[in-house]
Amino acid sequence: MIPQISENFMLGLVVLIAVIIIGYIAVGYIRPFKREQIKKVGAKAGVLAFIAILLLLTITGKLYILAALGTGLVLFAKRLFPFLRYFPFLKGLYQKAKAKQSSGSSQQSTIETSLLKMTLDHESGDVDGELLATDNKGKYLSELSLSELVSLWPSR
Repeated sequence: MIPQISENFMLGLVVLIAVIIIGYIAVGYIRPFKREQIKKVGAKAGVLAFIAILLLLTITGKLYILAALGTGLVLFAKRLFPFLRYFPFLKGLYQKAKAKQSSGSSQQSTIETSLLKMTLDHESGDVDGELLATDNKGKYLSELSLSELVSLWPSR
C-alpha cells in the first residue's frame, strides 16, 4: 500500500527544488563579479525574489501570509528596531535612530489660528492647545473642564 502525496506537498517540493536550482545558478553567476557589482546584482536579485514570492503567494491564494507578516512587522517595529544593528545593510538606519534618541530634543509642531495655538509633541504624541482670543485667554485646553470646553463650541 503506497501512501498518497498531497498536491500542496508536491507544489512545495517543486518550489523548493526550483529555489535551490536558481540559487545555485545565481551563485555561479555572481562569483566572478567585483564587490561593487555584487551589491548591484544583489539588490536586483532581492527585488526579483520579492516579486517572485509575491507572484507565488498570489497564484496559490496565500497572499494573506504576506499581509499578516507586514502587519506583524508594523506592530512590533519599535521592539525589533534594535536588532537592525546586526544586519549590515540596515545598520545606517539603526545608527540614525539611535543618534536621534540620544539627542534628547523632543520635537514639537505648532499651528496657530486667531483663536487657538495647538502644539503636538512628536515623541509622546501629546496634543494641547492654548486659548488666544476668548474669555479664557492664556488657558490650555487640558486645564478646562468638560462644561468649559463645551461652552467654547459656537451655538448657532
